Amino acid sequence: MPSIVSIGSGSSGNALLLSAGGSCILVDAGLSRKRIVERMQSLAIDPASLSGVLLTHEHTDHSGACRVLCDSVGIPAYMSTGTYEYLEKNGKTPRKSKVWTFDCGSTFQVGAFSIFPFHVPHDAVDPVGFVIDAGDMRIGVAVDIGMMTSEIERVLSRCETVVLECNYDRDMLGDSPRSDRLKRRIAGPGGHLSNEDCISALRRLVSGATRRVFLAHISAECNRPGLIEHLLEVDEVLHNAASGGVDFHILRREGDNPFEL
Repeated sequence: MPSIVSIGSGSSGNALLLSAGGSCILVDAGLSRKRIVERMQSLAIDPASLSGVLLTHEHTDHSGACRVLCDSVGIPAYMSTGTYEYLEKNGKTPRKSKVWTFDCGSTFQVGAFSIFPFHVPHDAVDPVGFVIDAGDMRIGVAVDIGMMTSEIERVLSRCETVVLECNYDRDMLGDSPRSDRLKRRIAGPGGHLSNEDCISALRRLVSGATRRVFLAHISAECNRPGLIEHLLEVDEVLHNAASGGVDFHILRREGDNPFEL
């Protein structure tokens, strides 16, 4: 049965495990190697059986364990050309395992998965999101995005499972002790997606194809799950979508149990 497992989601580290058709892939490896391996072993999955690790961008909370994980268990890594060049320059690409690079708009295969990378706005070198197909399963992943774009909405609206950033509450960010410079960076077009912007985007992109939505990268300091739940409840379009069978899940920073797809 195809499944999705969040090993961790947030600024402390991100890793998403997908299983389908006898293959497993990891989207991002921003937690410690030890935590990723232990979580996979708790699910009776051998880390060496991974078909590959896909990176969305080079920031440490998404790529930190990529080199040591890939080299220690002998699995390939897949990343955009710009991400590879940055990590290679800084000595953070795998040395013993193969690294494959890709460009946005070009589909490639990893195990049983067909991967379509697309550009996302974020203050990284060459950040991407993914549409991932395996059999009848289609998952769209867009995390760490400063603003929604028509391309992101278009590709996610065709996915039955959507993983979308819902990072911060505007009032909580404004009231936080963070510096004004950091606040501007987070709220800017190259930063992160606010609750309000996420809800607005979902209102447009949730379609007849949508079956489940995972809200990801929730800020520990500037957000609360209850705030997101309230926005989902009071929004008429999304409330009706939930009543019609669309499942909404808020991913926890410490990870979640597997969800069957």
